[in-house]
Amino acid sequence: MKNFKFSLRSLIGCFAILFLTAFVFNPPAASAQIVKSQTVLDPSGAINSVLTAPDTAYATYSVDNSVKSFRGFVTKTSGTVAGKLYFQGSYGDGYWDNIDSLTLTNVTTQYKTFNPGVPLIYASYRIQYITSGTSVCTAGAYYLRRN
Repeated sequence: MKNFKFSLRSLIGCFAILFLTAFVFNPPAASAQIVKSQTVLDPSGAINSVLTAPDTAYATYSVDNSVKSFRGFVTKTSGTVAGKLYFQGSYGDGYWDNIDSLTLTNVTTQYKTFNPGVPLIYASYRIQYITSGTSVCTAGAYYLRRN
């Protein structure tokens, strides 16, 4: 029984060495994404940003309960559009919850209207654009207010 414990420890040690060696000699690939961030101060809530895949952009809003909905859109300029658009909310603690999303496909214009509900439960909202493929596109966002 004593030999069994010794060989089990040896086996675990070998796996640990192999595991560590795999990360030392094969580190995870670095992200090649460019991050663009825009805090929206314009009363209309509108933003426009040109994205070249792979790319990431954010439109961040701090709004009151008069906001009815947010709309995010992507308009293709060239290449093949792919990626994801996320509607997110934060309580102001630096963490963002995914509320809804849109999968981007290779069409000319895509948009989605996001309805956060009443009353607004988050302190801030944002639309995150993550593009992939070979596209150059314009990402935009705005919000609509209640009457």
